[in-house]
Amino acid sequence: MVGKYEIIGTRLAESFAARPREEAVWVSLRRAFDQVAGYFDDETHGSRALMMERIIRDHPTLTAGHLERVSRMQELLLPTVRERTGRTDPADPRPAAIIGAAFSCLLAAQATWLSSEGALSFADLLDDAMDAVRSR
Repeated sequence: MVGKYEIIGTRLAESFAARPREEAVWVSLRRAFDQVAGYFDDETHGSRALMMERIIRDHPTLTAGHLERVSRMQELLLPTVRERTGRTDPADPRPAAIIGAAFSCLLAAQATWLSSEGALSFADLLDDAMDAVRSR
């Protein structure tokens, strides 16, 4: 399972880096999450993800491990987000805050999707969450 998260993190970072430089960072992050949304919204993968997410949520140790892996995924995006925002000073927290906000939206969509037993579109939930933050 650990390897899976490392692969996902690498793919997210690669997907973000491949986005057009003139595209807003927030939009690029949302588009990078398309592969995650596609996985959850896929009929076959979605049912497996639902089962796995329930197990993770029901065990505090697994939840902590999951959140640690999500934190590592965020770190993989940091260099490219720093470059894209022009905020390359490691003492500047804003690039990390942008990434953290995007991942909070991802986690909120995931929690809502899980509560709906996978009945709602993960992509739509993610769009709603990210739109809510962007519009503030």
